Amino acid sequence: AFIELSKKFPNAELHLPGDASNPYGQQVQKIAEAAGLAQREYFPGFVEDLEALYQESDVLLMCSQNEAMGRVTAEAFAHRIPVIAYEGGANPELVSHKKDGLLYKSDAELIVAMQQLAKDADLRRQMGEAGHKKALTLFTEEHYVKSVEQVYKKVLKQEQ
Repeated sequence: AFIELSKKFPNAELHLPGDASNPYGQQVQKIAEAAGLAQREYFPGFVEDLEALYQESDVLLMCSQNEAMGRVTAEAFAHRIPVIAYEGGANPELVSHKKDGLLYKSDAELIVAMQQLAKDADLRRQMGEAGHKKALTLFTEEHYVKSVEQVYKKVLKQEQ
């Protein structure tokens, strides 16, 4: 998808934090080199402080097809970054399509979503703000405590 995006947006960059020395990372690096994109795909390795990475990012890609809880999605929202996520796992529970991000099911849909957000800074800002509001509402300690409390209350009612 990034290869296709780079054809229309020659200044686009893809940052892939994490261990690139594994077979998957090596495969991605080979694909980038073969496509002539090695200088536009960055493999910073393990990143302890992600703040700088979030500061540089316009969009976060959550391509995991079976994401259980998208902590990275919540972090992106907290940083006012819209998310393009695969429509599977818990992603659709976190990302509201066309509100705070975009959902996709195929490579073709991913390419369209990436191009849409690459060309529309206002849409990125709007989605980023919507995601930030969601983060302030749903991804706080207070909200978590209330959610756990509701579960306990429900369980206690069933036992009575």
